[in-house]
Amino acid sequence: MQTSVTFMNLDPSETLKAYACEKLDRFDKYVENPAKANAVLTVEKFRVASSKACWRN
Repeated sequence: MQTSVTFMNLDPSETLKAYACEKLDRFDKYVENPAKANAVLTVEKFRVASSKACWRN
């Protein structure tokens, strides 16, 4: 699965990126390859939010 992680209002961290990629890679067994996944990690004031999308080509 091809994954991309975007950081908004947050310092990019390899640890967070690896964690997000690890969790998104779990979808490999449910979708046919090739597939794409996108994760957006944001911080709004004191709240951390994430948005995920996964789709097939």
